Amino acid sequence: MAQAKPTYQMSDPYPWTLSSILPLIPAALVALALLTRLITGLQTDAPGTGSSRPPPRVPYWIPFLGSYPQFLLNPVRVLQDARKAFPTGIFTLTLIRRKYHIIASSSLAGAFLTDDPRGENYAARTSFLVSTFGLRPADAAAYEDALSALDETLFPHATLGPLTKPLTRALQERLPDILTFNPQLIDQEPWERLSGIELDDDRNVAEVSLFPLLTVFLTHLVTDTLLTPTLLAQQPDIAPLLTTLTAALPPTPLHPALRPNPSRRTLLSHLHTLHADLLTDAEALNPTLAARHALLPHPSMRVADTAALLTAFHARHVLAFWLLLNLHASPPLLAKVRAEIRKAVKATQPEQLMGYATPPRLVIDADALSWCAVLRAAWTETTRVYGRGWHVKQLKRDSAVQTRRETALRPGSEWALGQGESVHVPCGLVNSDPAWWTDPGRWLVKRFLVPMEEDHMLYVVGVRGEAGVYSMGEEEVGEMLGLEFVAGFLALYELEGVGGDAVMVPDAVEAAGVALPAGDVRVLIRRRELEVETLEKEGEKEE
Repeated sequence: MAQAKPTYQMSDPYPWTLSSILPLIPAALVALALLTRLITGLQTDAPGTGSSRPPPRVPYWIPFLGSYPQFLLNPVRVLQDARKAFPTGIFTLTLIRRKYHIIASSSLAGAFLTDDPRGENYAARTSFLVSTFGLRPADAAAYEDALSALDETLFPHATLGPLTKPLTRALQERLPDILTFNPQLIDQEPWERLSGIELDDDRNVAEVSLFPLLTVFLTHLVTDTLLTPTLLAQQPDIAPLLTTLTAALPPTPLHPALRPNPSRRTLLSHLHTLHADLLTDAEALNPTLAARHALLPHPSMRVADTAALLTAFHARHVLAFWLLLNLHASPPLLAKVRAEIRKAVKATQPEQLMGYATPPRLVIDADALSWCAVLRAAWTETTRVYGRGWHVKQLKRDSAVQTRRETALRPGSEWALGQGESVHVPCGLVNSDPAWWTDPGRWLVKRFLVPMEEDHMLYVVGVRGEAGVYSMGEEEVGEMLGLEFVAGFLALYELEGVGGDAVMVPDAVEAAGVALPAGDVRVLIRRRELEVETLEKEGEKEE
């Protein structure tokens, strides 16, 4: 009987069990990260054709994600670190397999944005409204097609008159009552209540939080004059919501990661209700909003456009706050501005009428104000320091960008950019470029002033639309209103620190479109001693 052959089973000296694999995973991940970092580091000096080459790429550790994990935690720090690492002034950032060319140099930005950049932002603006303000993707193409006409509603026929004249009239009427000095909460204006106003015993001096006082007042002024008085009359909490929303939005529009926040939901809910009501009450529309509605047939488009417009104007209002605060922190400069605006702004105190006090009378000459060089230079410097706007160009053909003049870059440096790629110009990054600006974090008005024989001439340098995530066409209107507001405030009021201390400028916190103050700013405000305007003098003027 045949014997069965014995079978032999070879034992695996290295069995692939879960317990044996787990220790290898961290080592494999580390090896993958090191390999990715090595490869992307070698790509920073990729050769180009001819005299041009592609911008250097920011190396990263994680495949597919690129620099996104760091960018998600602190996008501003990522951009600043990349600018330090690449003195070329341009670099490529990889976020989830998408490449973004970032210009960080003032000289490169000036050369790249030689043409009017507004139209180049249209696709980016539309995408931002889809991700942020609820614009339906199905309406995106129609909205983008209407953007050029929408911008014309804020800058009609290349003249500001149709918009600034109503705003100037409203400012002249309402600015003297920005503080009523009324102790009764029910009789105070919304901006007074939000500022936590405290009056002294004689009710001549008010201690207020300056930021909500100014921004909420200006939001009411612009909304009532340009859009509709119905909105804030029915929903006054929208005005302070804009600050909350500005702080909640990502500080950069690249891959916006919106956390659910009540301010955004509440704002859009209020605007949906408003636009539904306006369909039955067209008379509540001001001409500007009526013109925009005529271009936007769908409610989704109208709500998103109004929300974006409100936040864009809010960024300009924040700049007015920073300007006023920095002027009062620089008494010699404040004295120069006050002397300069005398020819453009006049504040007088009419006599009592039938025993009742009347508010001061304010007259603003917008044309004369445009020639106030020191004030305009101060606005430009404020925009440079605190503006966080963003320009985007989607390249329609292969092109190259090079320095306009010899700087820290190598002479003749030229960077090749491919068709279909997007080029981003973060104004906050560009306007803090240490290779261009001396002590860029410091507020210095003289950067934009050229001494003349008898006076100063404004010398403006920089990128347009530096406040607001993307320009909504409101730059010129917002700047003129900001200048008029600051000039009118200086003519009517005195401002000083609480307890007689000097006015202090707080640190700035990065936010969407504009930097916000790091803390509450409490100040004392009192009315200035004004020239008394008698009825006889008024009659003589009329003769």
